[in-house]
Amino acid sequence: MLGWSRLETFGGSYPQGAVAGVVDQREVPEELAGVVEDYRMGRMRASAEVVSQPIQDGRRRAVPGSVYVTTQEFRAAFAAVEGVPE
Repeated sequence: MLGWSRLETFGGSYPQGAVAGVVDQREVPEELAGVVEDYRMGRMRASAEVVSQPIQDGRRRAVPGSVYVTTQEFRAAFAAVEGVPE
């Protein structure tokens, strides 16, 4: 079993948009802790950069790992499978 029973949800709406999410609260196995931490830090850095960019140049960006970006990546991967119509 994956143990998905340890979830935390959050959400809110703001003048700039809405935010909702689910946080997986499972314990990370020690042998994977370093890799998971590097991944989390990379996502936080990317998100912070994306959030600060509109302040610098006034243009919005898609956040890496967001639903929009993940959906686009999935569609591209699905379309790339041989014999699958777009």
